Amino acid sequence: MPIQSGDIKLLASKIMDDVSNGGGGPSGVVIADGQSNAIFNDVTELDRSNGAVSIRQLTVSVQTPDTDSYMGCTIVVSKPPNDPNVSITLAKCTPFARRTDIANTLENYLIQASEWNGFLFENHVAGQRSIQLFQRPGTPLPPIGRTFALIQSEGLPAQSTQYVRTTKVESVTRTFSESTGNGYADYQATVVTCELTDALRSNFAGSPPSRLYARNATKTVVRDTSIADAAMFYGATTLSSVGSVGDSVLKVSSVYTQLVPSSRTESIALDQKPASQRRLTLAQSPRLIEIGVTPHTMRVRVGQENRGFAWTQMLKPRPAPGTVVISYMALGNWYNITDDGLGVLTGAGVGTVNYQTGSVAVTMPAMPDAGSSIIFSWGENTAYTSRTGQAGYRAPEFVWALPHQGVKPASVVVTWMSQNVLKTATDNGSGAFAGDAVGEVDYAAGKIYLRPTAMIDAGGEFQTAYEYTSTRTETFAGVAPDAGGFASLTLSEVPAAKSVAVRWITTRTVSASSGTSSIVSTTAKGADVHTVIVDPPQPSGNTVTSSNYTMPGQQIAFKVTTVSPQTMGTYNWEIAAQMPWGVEVDASLVLGGATTGTFSVSPKQVLHLGSNVADGTIDDPAGAGVGEFVLTIAADCPDLLFRLSVKNQALTTIAVTPSITVDAVGDNPAVPWVDPPPPVIVVRDPDTGDAAAQPLMEKGGLHWQDRRYVYVRVVRTQLASGSIYADKDGMGYDLPEVLNTLVVWSPSDLAAGFKTITSTAGIPTVYHLWK
Repeated sequence: MPIQSGDIKLLASKIMDDVSNGGGGPSGVVIADGQSNAIFNDVTELDRSNGAVSIRQLTVSVQTPDTDSYMGCTIVVSKPPNDPNVSITLAKCTPFARRTDIANTLENYLIQASEWNGFLFENHVAGQRSIQLFQRPGTPLPPIGRTFALIQSEGLPAQSTQYVRTTKVESVTRTFSESTGNGYADYQATVVTCELTDALRSNFAGSPPSRLYARNATKTVVRDTSIADAAMFYGATTLSSVGSVGDSVLKVSSVYTQLVPSSRTESIALDQKPASQRRLTLAQSPRLIEIGVTPHTMRVRVGQENRGFAWTQMLKPRPAPGTVVISYMALGNWYNITDDGLGVLTGAGVGTVNYQTGSVAVTMPAMPDAGSSIIFSWGENTAYTSRTGQAGYRAPEFVWALPHQGVKPASVVVTWMSQNVLKTATDNGSGAFAGDAVGEVDYAAGKIYLRPTAMIDAGGEFQTAYEYTSTRTETFAGVAPDAGGFASLTLSEVPAAKSVAVRWITTRTVSASSGTSSIVSTTAKGADVHTVIVDPPQPSGNTVTSSNYTMPGQQIAFKVTTVSPQTMGTYNWEIAAQMPWGVEVDASLVLGGATTGTFSVSPKQVLHLGSNVADGTIDDPAGAGVGEFVLTIAADCPDLLFRLSVKNQALTTIAVTPSITVDAVGDNPAVPWVDPPPPVIVVRDPDTGDAAAQPLMEKGGLHWQDRRYVYVRVVRTQLASGSIYADKDGMGYDLPEVLNTLVVWSPSDLAAGFKTITSTAGIPTVYHLWK
């Protein structure tokens, strides 16, 4: 007769209860099909609050009157419980397993591993929530979250084991002494205190201190654990999407189930301020403004000798009302007591606080835990000053420079966001702003001063739109102020409002230590000219020398001279490219990608004469050094100017080169030309007395439109007696002084072909375009 589904029975175990000897094999009692609570008891209110694990052993039995072959069966949990807090899980066990055996199977996610590099220090008793380990100094400490196996009487019939997990680890190095035949020997050891998630369930005998850091063979063994995850569990879960016949993959809501209950939860805390238990709201509009008002903390340790319900403390500096927070731990939970701003402490305790003296008296409903701390936190009145509703303070102001000078009047528009609303300020063409701000515009210098009537949002930016044009520059020589100190100037054109900038020199100082060679000449009629070359003084600072003109594809050499306290070693160079009229360009164009690099600075060599050493070249005793390097300009580098800065080992800039011109289109010298310039300009020596020397071609200023150099003719002329530019007959070349002043050739100047420019000797001189 074939075996029917009704012939397969579930038999209860001998003891169907959650006791240590529960289970124990089949009893022959058939579990009725469809009967409520036939296997598990009802869920009590206590179990629902604290959590519980119920374990039952069941046995499958085939009950037929014949000997037909049993082909096997399948046991499944076809439907999960309706209560989301209840889970049912199946696991295999031996036929006569007890509840403790099944519980060990559940707990064996972690198995015992090697013995820890320390031992249990002295005896520990049941109920302790911490253990102490004795370790060799320098060995790794247990990480937080590590699980240990404490084994008492390992390998003996009375063996007891408990798995413990660390939540906090502290260590201290202590000195111990051991008696020897010759006295006492001192040694050091690390004593590690580990706080545990669960208290010890039984007593564990620890080992005494050992100079060999060896555990007593009869004492508790502390073993590390490793993940085994060898047990197989079976359960049921719901589908997250509908499955069809033939599907090889199904999507379920979760592949996890509950094996043991946990009363621990995790809470996420965002935007917390360190050392700020309480916050004060200063404003909620236009945006939320809060400040932390508990920057001061004090901790009082709780021990057996001072444990009690009432506590007093003096807080210094004196606390401000509404800032006091008292935190304490009782029965493993933290509680807070706060003041209400009127001197009364409320919350998980009662008491008073005197804001004038700083004295605090508090009574707690529960006695704080021994070994914990009572933490006092408070703030003081100087932590903040509220200006809400007050008038008379200066509104915020902003000043910035535009990338261009010569800003066109009535073209500046500044926009920004305030409370997510677009604000606009427009200049009125007379140098002032109208709209959502007041302020000024310096058209000539390209500078803006702005005081918004609506404050910009945090993290916002001012957007500035404007137009700019070329500027005109005129030079006036021989201006004499009147008795009141006023001078009158007449411009060739009517200027726009707020567009005039005036620069003048009151005193010209020439330094004798500029670092250049000086040629001192003496002249006398009928006598020979004696020329004395004076060695240049040593530079007072770090310098970088190089050519100031180059072309794409060419090399340019740099020489860096450093002085004390700079040291020898590796230095850095950095390229900063810019156009001469303020338009920034990419610095990587200069060298085709590289903008920084390194070079070596070696000791500077000087000529040494006399003393106790042989004459010759030696290292500079002042410690100054010289570094040299060569850079190759990129073959596709456009027309631009660049500077090169040098940084020392601390990346502090110590020197910067003058502007170096890269001429990519061959327009230096610049137009306009009437005739092409000679390929080589021959500089005549004034001492030759050759009155028919060729004119010189020199820079005479900038073209008004594209800012290229305009070159002029410089002819020999009669110079003032004693001038360093004159020869023995008083003839010489007086060059235009255009390096330190801005000279611009207007269209009318170019049409006329000449312009009055102050010469190097300080004399207004008419210079003609090179022809």
